[in-house]
Amino acid sequence: MGRESRIGKTNEERGRDKGVGVWKDEGSDVWKLRATGGGKKINHFKGSIVAEQPIDLATGVDLEKNDILNTSDPNEIRFDFTVQNIWEDGIDFRLPEGAAATLSLGADNSGANDVIADNTNNQGSAQLLKVGAQQWEVNALPLDLSGWDM
Repeated sequence: MGRESRIGKTNEERGRDKGVGVWKDEGSDVWKLRATGGGKKINHFKGSIVAEQPIDLATGVDLEKNDILNTSDPNEIRFDFTVQNIWEDGIDFRLPEGAAATLSLGADNSGANDVIADNTNNQGSAQLLKVGAQQWEVNALPLDLSGWDM
């Protein structure tokens, strides 16, 4: 994936599109991950960002008290978001320069059975993930975030 593929906010419409977008803004070293509800009552997104070195920054964006952002392991961000209707939950994160890192994702739309992401090929979850303003589609997870430094 080229540099242009990850630049610029993904174009999810919170009330229409269910899924997760990940991108970097032009000139920034901070990744942005946003989960959108797509107008459904409950969407459940779980996943992790794992790096070979301690992660520099991990900040929750628009999280509610039932959302989980776990940064107890300095090399990993674990998240568990419940996104309803037109709302959005997210994370802003910065990886160490040159560090190998991956994003794994799971989703459960029933609100009852959690699908936890791990390092297996979770094709259904991959289809919920889009990268950058060009809406680059992900074929398999985990997504390698390495080598995309600005």
